[in-house]
Amino acid sequence: MASEKVQQAVGNIRLQLERPLEQAPPETANIFDNEYVQDGYTSIKVVMRRQFTLTLRSKSFLYARMIQLAILGIFTGTLFYQVPTTSDRADMDLRKSLAFLAAMTLSLNSISQIPVQLDERTVFEKQYSARFFRPYAYLLACTLSQIPLTLVEMVIYTPLVYFLTGLTLANNGAHYITYAIAAFLCANTFAMFTRFAASLCHTKESASGISGLCITFFLLFSGFLIAKNKVPDWWIWVYYISPLQWAITALICNEFLSDTYSQPCNNSITYCRGRSDMNIGQAYLAIYDFPTTTLRGYWVPVLVLFFYYWVLSCCCFWTVANVRHEEVKLPSIARLLRNQTAISKPLEGKTKFRFSRIFKSVQNANNDVGIKFEPAMLSFHQIVYEIKIPGIKDPRVLLSNVSGFSKPGTMTALMGSSGAGKTTLLDVLAGRKTTGRILGDILANGYPKEQETFARITGYVEQNDIHTPFITVRESFQFSGSLRLPRGTSAGARQKFIEEVLKLLELNEIEDKIVGAIGDGGLSVEEAKRLTIGVELVANPSILFLDEPTSGLDSRAAQVVMRSITNIVESGRSVICTIHQPSRRLFFCFSHLMLLKRGGEIAYFGPIGEQARDLLEYFHSRPGVSECSADQNPASYMLEIIGAGIGHTAERDFARDYQQSSLAQQYRIFIKNLKELETYKFGRGKFGLEPIIKGYGATYWQLCKIVTVRQFRTYWRNISYSFGRMMLMIVLGLILGTTYYQIKYDNIAGMSSRMGLIYIGVIMVGLTNANNVIPQVNAERVVYYRERASNMYPVLFYSMSWTLAEIPYLCISSLLFCSICFSLGGVATDSAKISFEFWIILCEYTACITFFGIFLAMMTPNAQVATLIIPVVVNIWNMTSGFMIPKKKIPSFWMWLYWINPTQFTLNSLAAIAFHCDLDNPPCDTCTLLPTSCPECPCVRVQDQDNMLAWYIMKDSMSLDYTKR
Repeated sequence: MASEKVQQAVGNIRLQLERPLEQAPPETANIFDNEYVQDGYTSIKVVMRRQFTLTLRSKSFLYARMIQLAILGIFTGTLFYQVPTTSDRADMDLRKSLAFLAAMTLSLNSISQIPVQLDERTVFEKQYSARFFRPYAYLLACTLSQIPLTLVEMVIYTPLVYFLTGLTLANNGAHYITYAIAAFLCANTFAMFTRFAASLCHTKESASGISGLCITFFLLFSGFLIAKNKVPDWWIWVYYISPLQWAITALICNEFLSDTYSQPCNNSITYCRGRSDMNIGQAYLAIYDFPTTTLRGYWVPVLVLFFYYWVLSCCCFWTVANVRHEEVKLPSIARLLRNQTAISKPLEGKTKFRFSRIFKSVQNANNDVGIKFEPAMLSFHQIVYEIKIPGIKDPRVLLSNVSGFSKPGTMTALMGSSGAGKTTLLDVLAGRKTTGRILGDILANGYPKEQETFARITGYVEQNDIHTPFITVRESFQFSGSLRLPRGTSAGARQKFIEEVLKLLELNEIEDKIVGAIGDGGLSVEEAKRLTIGVELVANPSILFLDEPTSGLDSRAAQVVMRSITNIVESGRSVICTIHQPSRRLFFCFSHLMLLKRGGEIAYFGPIGEQARDLLEYFHSRPGVSECSADQNPASYMLEIIGAGIGHTAERDFARDYQQSSLAQQYRIFIKNLKELETYKFGRGKFGLEPIIKGYGATYWQLCKIVTVRQFRTYWRNISYSFGRMMLMIVLGLILGTTYYQIKYDNIAGMSSRMGLIYIGVIMVGLTNANNVIPQVNAERVVYYRERASNMYPVLFYSMSWTLAEIPYLCISSLLFCSICFSLGGVATDSAKISFEFWIILCEYTACITFFGIFLAMMTPNAQVATLIIPVVVNIWNMTSGFMIPKKKIPSFWMWLYWINPTQFTLNSLAAIAFHCDLDNPPCDTCTLLPTSCPECPCVRVQDQDNMLAWYIMKDSMSLDYTKR
């Protein structure tokens, strides 16, 4: 096979193939015959070693998961501390709730792994496409590395829950071992389930949404929220295929089929009546139609869970091997064709357009109010920047006595080796450094800069192109211009200014295009870079900072960007730009250069000159320095001689040479005189002939309106989020509504199921909205940081914009859910007033949890941490809401959580509406606790509780108060 490939090759390619193969050992000569270089066993071993290493090095994620389960375990154990071992149904209900909580916690905890799994998938697909290893090697490594992690989690979680709550210790504690086995299988099964969902879905949002919806589906049919004998015939099949049903059945039967509950039944116990052949544990299980034998109740579910784990592993193997999720990126030829109009125009024609025409045309269009622009001289004197390194006594110096300036109409390049401090200096000058200590003076027009004012007259083009993806190019310009141009600028002048900037940056042909995902169906990388420059340019800055504007661009795109920057310079602006190894043509675009060596010291600061004449003359005059050849790039030459890059060493101490040079002495005198430069003096702390007021470029009303309108526009165009959750609410409402269709609550199982409908409806609507909003806020947060650094608006208006934009979608989605789910379930349908009360309470709770999700997304460093925190908080709220454990059973040291719990207020209000019986008016005004009282009262009675009114039972067990709903 290899020889045939060689024979088919021609020319130089054939020579390159023949030579290694003729001299290579036999096993190497057959390299083309095998799809993979390594054999299967070696591949598994290598990938497994790497996967275990990755797992152990993800310490923050591991610690977060361990701490999460430890907190939940301690909280659950102390909340249900030493539940009495009696035949009282209320106490036995608490033990049943513990099994549900354990299974729910372990299943929902697996969702937090999805972001990590999707990040790993990107690397896997790249490596698999190059045939690094076989798919089964990767999956086997992921599976086996997950097992020890799950085992550690079980060691942390299960003892806390089991022993603190006082679950059975019969048979010398053997039931704890069987409990831990069932919990371990449950956790592993759902870890594999979420991996399967992550391998199928393209995005984190879809994987998390589908996993959450499926787990909700499984929880619904677990036998806890709705008893088996209450499940409609058309849904009973889901009960049998639900992994959570088998897990919860195993945990519940492990408890109640122990010797602790082996006492025979008697008629004094209500749930034992008619079940004299059973013990109290079996009789209690029979109420909810759980199995009453150890084989069917525990061992069969354990085997089914193991079977599910094996099936899901096979499904994962198939998806990993066959489903690909490559990013869709436009090739360079596609970008070329899309921009062929711009390319076809001659370069000379482009360079004839000058930025200064913008201001003339604007002022001619509006003589009353023009956009004023004043040139700025930026100077910096003896700048020292140092940071503290943990574990090291002395601070690390990143910039050492750096001095320089930037005149209006000049473009200064900051260059040096990696780690020399180029971007650090740029950030320090622009006021973007929030950590470390900065010494020295930074002057604007001869006066110390004040950041609030300075941010208004400067623009900072970051290396990363960060934009809101759901607005157009023009709208991005309008947003920046509306918030940053002076308050006196008229709407007409602003629009004219934006039009000219669009033309200058050659973006007018795509001005109505949505920004989208950059390089992945949205703007190309080069277009995004020009957009980033334009967003800063429409603010009419006097000084423009750019951090490696040509990074990641091809030569043509870099030329377009640099041509745009050159036009900006010719308008009289000061431009300071970091750049890494520019081409010869790009390097000649700069007028001045500041060259830094490692340690943040200046190796050269001065003019570049025509064809780099001044720069080369300076270095050629240094003794022992080799000259730059005619065909060598001066930028590469100077970096090599100062020791930048791999394999290069400095020929001299160029920092000392510069400090002793006449050029440095000349500039030291010039920089010193800048403090007394009358040409640029306009007033201390102010800028320009008409001083700029500290603060923002628009009134507070305008700021609030502009930021809010953009957020509404983003929500409207973000169809997958805004309208996707409405479809999710419809689907969820149909599932719950048809599951609890017109359910009767004339027995204990029916009452428990009706309350289960309210509980699962409230929890899933709130939790789904909170989980879905976190990735949205996290994606937009980086945009906010950029805009906040530019002093565009207060943080209050940004927070308000999220709140106001959420409200319409929250109201509509919760209304859709209520009208479908609870009308089918026959809950709160007696009148329009009751239905409206029910909806408004649910809507308020949904808004509360959603805004809490926004708060978490803003507070935490990333979405992974937020998605780890929110299940902990929501679980704590759920457990202290009065549903899992009644108010009167909550320990006194946790009672404060009950009163600050939004879930408690919501569930109690909705339960009061759903079960209420009007006992103040006839014919129910004579009702008492006696079963024979008020026979004409139409309120529902519970048959297996001596025909007591359901309202009395719920009012007593959950401490309901209809008047405080």
